[in-house]
Amino acid sequence: AGVGSSGNTSTTTAGMPFVGCNRGFNNGALFPLREGLLFFKPPLFVPRSNLASISCGRGSGQSRFVDMVVQLDDDESTLEFTNIERDELQGLNGYIHNVLI
Repeated sequence: AGVGSSGNTSTTTAGMPFVGCNRGFNNGALFPLREGLLFFKPPLFVPRSNLASISCGRGSGQSRFVDMVVQLDDDESTLEFTNIERDELQGLNGYIHNVLI
């Protein structure tokens, strides 16, 4: 996992530039980009400059899935992406530490 050959997308365990997840009741795809986070279906783009913090990995150790919580820089808004395959956790953490920080 890491930054893909194009230099602006991360690579998931399946070699795709996105991870499957849910946002609320919407099942979609989350694209971790150098410029920010893009969730598709319905489309939502959060620019890197609006990201205050990202935490991954909540959920019990027995679960196949983890959650990712994004705190926006207005200190009040959060976005939660759920049902991310646990196998994607290492790649997402790499994205947070290597691309966003």
